[in-house]
Amino acid sequence: MRTIVRTKEIVLLLLPILLLITILGGCAWFRQARFDQVTYLRLTDMKAEVGTVYRGLGDLELNEVQITEFRLKMEELLNYEKAKKEEKNKEMIDQIEKGILKIFNEDVEARKKSGPWNSTNIENSLKIIRTAFDQAIRIENSKNR
Repeated sequence: MRTIVRTKEIVLLLLPILLLITILGGCAWFRQARFDQVTYLRLTDMKAEVGTVYRGLGDLELNEVQITEFRLKMEELLNYEKAKKEEKNKEMIDQIEKGILKIFNEDVEARKKSGPWNSTNIENSLKIIRTAFDQAIRIENSKNR
C-alpha cells in the first residue's frame, strides 16, 4: 500500500514537469519550422542596400558592378526560397520574382534609356521598391503566427 501511494506521489510530481517540457518543446519546434531567420535578415539587409543602388541611378555612369551584385544577391535569395519546396513559400517566391526583381529590372532599364535620374525620380522609385521589400518582410514575418 505504501509503495503505491509513494509511486502516485512521484507521478503526480513529475507529470506537470513532463507536461511543461512537452509543451515548450513543441512550441519551440513549431516556431522554428515556420519562420526563416536567414530570409528575414537577407531581406532587411537588402532593403537597406537598395537605397545605395538607387542613388547611383542619378550618376552619369551607371555602376554596373553594383547593379550586378545586387541582382546576384536577389537571385541567390530567390534560389534559396525555391529550394525549400514548400507550398507556403510560393507567396514569397512570387514577391521576390514578380515584385522586387521585376521592379528593380524595370527601373534599371528605364534609367539606361532615359539617362541619369533626378532626385525626385530616385525617391519615388525607392518608395515603390522599398514597399515591395516591406511586403516580402511581412510575408516572412507572418510565418511567426
